Amino acid sequence: MENTFKLDTGDNLFLSPHITSQTIIDLVQKLSKNELDFIVLEPKTPIKNSLYIQIIYGFSVELRLVLPNDEIRHYSYETENMNEVITIFLNYFEKKEIPNLDTWEDISDSFRPNLFSTIFSKLRSSKKKRR
Repeated sequence: MENTFKLDTGDNLFLSPHITSQTIIDLVQKLSKNELDFIVLEPKTPIKNSLYIQIIYGFSVELRLVLPNDEIRHYSYETENMNEVITIFLNYFEKKEIPNLDTWEDISDSFRPNLFSTIFSKLRSSKKKRR
């Protein structure tokens, strides 16, 4: 069964089958000219545990994985090479492959709730229950 995709640029939302390799190339080129702030490519069915891949202006590429134990891992890769970004995205879209993450930075901890805000939220909710 063919995997379907959603491609979001903030301004436009593309859905399969209207996403092509050329669509991705054109959007990455627009991103390189600062005509877009981000591109998110999300498969309907995760690709090797990957929920999505995204590019943020300046070619910061990020990939989110959900592991079998429901742990979420988020990886980031910085590059200035537009062709490298296009290759990463096209491999994801066409070949259903995720990049080799050995050289990517694991930034998962930046998505975990801050300990102090978690404690503060729990304290606030316990005060509300006492009222």
